[in-house]
Amino acid sequence: MKVLRKRDLRNRMLSTRGHMAAVIAMMDRDAPCGDILRQTLAVRGAVRALHRVLWRAYLLDDRCSLRARNRKKRAKAWQELLALTNQSELKSPP
Repeated sequence: MKVLRKRDLRNRMLSTRGHMAAVIAMMDRDAPCGDILRQTLAVRGAVRALHRVLWRAYLLDDRCSLRARNRKKRAKAWQELLALTNQSELKSPP
């Protein structure tokens, strides 16, 4: 994975962790529910941004098995991709 992409992923993960820490702190100090909900929306946005970068890295990385010359490796990678898409954003939370 390219250094810039890796750095971007790490920064997005740190941002997500910061948003989660803010939610926990708000709960600990009995912040109003509306404020906590707004902060959880920030968490959700941070996770979605992280997913976009991860998907792009997964699909476009030169070492991705989707581009393998070996047919078995390529088939296995496509099966993994289908399983991931079934688990991901196709199922939105209530």
